[in-house]
Amino acid sequence: MSYKSQAIRYFIVLVIGMLALIQGFYVLYGRELPSTVHSAKSDNSRCFTRTSICESIVNQKQCQSANECGWCRNNDTQSCIEGTKDRPQYHQCSLWCFGYMEKCRPQKKLIVFGNGPSLKGFDFFKTKGVDTFGMNLAFRYWKQIDWWPTYYASFDTVVNIEHIPELMDMIENSENHGTKLFFTRSNIAKKVPQLKSHPKVKFYENIKAADDQNMVKVAREFSTGAMAARVGQYLGYEKILLLGIDLNYVEHINGSTSNKGGTLIMKETPKKNSNYFFSNYQVKGDVYNVPNNEACHVTAFKQILEDTKKHPEFNVEYFNGSPGSRLNGIGYKFMKFEDFMKL
Repeated sequence: MSYKSQAIRYFIVLVIGMLALIQGFYVLYGRELPSTVHSAKSDNSRCFTRTSICESIVNQKQCQSANECGWCRNNDTQSCIEGTKDRPQYHQCSLWCFGYMEKCRPQKKLIVFGNGPSLKGFDFFKTKGVDTFGMNLAFRYWKQIDWWPTYYASFDTVVNIEHIPELMDMIENSENHGTKLFFTRSNIAKKVPQLKSHPKVKFYENIKAADDQNMVKVAREFSTGAMAARVGQYLGYEKILLLGIDLNYVEHINGSTSNKGGTLIMKETPKKNSNYFFSNYQVKGDVYNVPNNEACHVTAFKQILEDTKKHPEFNVEYFNGSPGSRLNGIGYKFMKFEDFMKL
């Protein structure tokens, strides 16, 4: 064999060896090969390549050093998966570690309680360890069981005025109850001016008028339940479970009758209230607005999903935890309460 032939053979072997080393480097550190990045393959094929590389890494340090990979922890399990600085791409994690030398951080989660019939029999004390958001006249039930949410909201401009004494009582006892903030409308300040400067009271109008971009700022249709869900993102929560938001309101229940200003009034306390999870949610003398289920409530929750897709920078994900809720039919992911608590 000539000297020239031997040189060519050695050169080929050297090139193959170098290519093997380069490929090993990319696999080890979770980076894409240049041919993958610049190929004309579809986006789906590139995602598949990245996901496969992330999942092949078993060392946390190597995982956090790799492009588009992060370390996901869930109770007793942990793995390397695809994601961004803000969150994992396709998985749920109780702790998310992304970026070299970055500390792991918990995914902040919140439970927003509506007051629909599906909540009947729910053990509120099982929520210990997770922040909660309650609303409107459910305080009547909380008082019976001595359980109170982390946050409270009453955005209905009729209901909040009708129940000022109860709101003031909750604010006064908030330290004992563990309730951090109260959200309502600015119309109440005409009746109770001191609420304008109360550190635990936040008006929707002030949040809406602020410069910060958030889910409240972009809201259009309005309901207390939907706005509470939006306020959850405003407060910094990333995973929000909706419980008892059934969207199956009966517009006029037994015992109600028309009242001035287009409102309704309860002429008697119903033996069974088909709109709520406990019968005396509304009692004789209560004044409230007609639910307007389709135009108001359903539309407001549809718009939440639209806004989360339009504004991924808000970094929030909503789940429905009530099997019978219409949220399932309008696009909300279903997650059992028990599974949400494990996140």
